[in-house]
Amino acid sequence: MTRILCLHGYGTSSNILKHQLSALIAAADPSFEFVFLDGEVECQKAPGVANLFQGPFLCYNDSFAPADVQQACELVKEFIEAEGPFDGILGYSQGGALALTYLLQHEIEKPSEPPPFQFAILLSTAISFSPDDTFCNEILDSVTDREIQLLQDYPQSDLSSLGPVKRALCETTAKAFLIAKAEGLIAPDTNSGSFAKRSDPSQPRPFHPALLNRRIRIPTVHITGKKDHPGFVELSILMRSLCETSVMRALTHSGAHEVPRRADDVKAAWSVIEWAVQQSQRSSW
Repeated sequence: MTRILCLHGYGTSSNILKHQLSALIAAADPSFEFVFLDGEVECQKAPGVANLFQGPFLCYNDSFAPADVQQACELVKEFIEAEGPFDGILGYSQGGALALTYLLQHEIEKPSEPPPFQFAILLSTAISFSPDDTFCNEILDSVTDREIQLLQDYPQSDLSSLGPVKRALCETTAKAFLIAKAEGLIAPDTNSGSFAKRSDPSQPRPFHPALLNRRIRIPTVHITGKKDHPGFVELSILMRSLCETSVMRALTHSGAHEVPRRADDVKAAWSVIEWAVQQSQRSSW
């Protein structure tokens, strides 16, 4: 039996994700078992969720602050301890971001230990944020008064004059907030941080390939929709760079910010998922 832990998107639930994944699950080999974990935070309903679904509508974290991201990681850890082990992890949208965070934080903290999962399936992944309130402190503390003035209109500032590392940190955070708010995937009043506070513990810290050397070493599959918001696709593609390219596959399906449902899209998705499973079975950690 191949057991896969499934993480839902913002403003949905495990029951909604089961419905979203119904075509993929129906096409799965009987040896696959899909296990679902609900977020603990109630939030607004995600756009596009049919009225036939009743609340509560949930998320894993309702802000990108390290403390909230850490709480989401603890939820995953406790669930693995209680219901695991799992062979793979599947995450959709915010669930994909949390899966990446969990895997990356393991690589940072326990690089010599086996990964917590053998493969990952990431669907329309949002930006992954660090649960560590000291991550990138040296960069945040180096922001000058002039740069803070430049950032006064954050997250709508023109950041083109910042150096490459500061720009990676600030621009990625800004894009994540702008797109999530535009698409209704985070509450409009969510605190987007203040660079004037520099390394304040509440300041969001995105995982960006320019900001850390560690990479996720397990096989990963990254699936995005052709009709998804272009900015969201851009950020999902950025998240691929946090994974080892030799064991990474990417796929674009015909839909938008959703799980593949058309028969040809489902077939293509299973082709790359089965590749990841086979690759994971050849690995020794």
